[in-house]
Amino acid sequence: MDNKIPFKINLEKNKEYYWCSCGSSKKPESLCDGSHKGTNMSPTKFTVSESKVYFICTCKKSKTKPFCDGSHSR
Repeated sequence: MDNKIPFKINLEKNKEYYWCSCGSSKKPESLCDGSHKGTNMSPTKFTVSESKVYFICTCKKSKTKPFCDGSHSR
């Protein structure tokens, strides 16, 4: 996965998601797969208030984590 391109994903309202903050997750959508275990990192838990398509940050530089804010292009 190119970490300069946000991942487009349909997320469901009120469902819990865990965004990978360590960058080691093998899941292409940048959601946590537990790869951080044994480190001091932990995923970011989040929910959305509306079921729709979202763009998830993969570059880890977004100021609106876990959502892309375009930081990958700066």
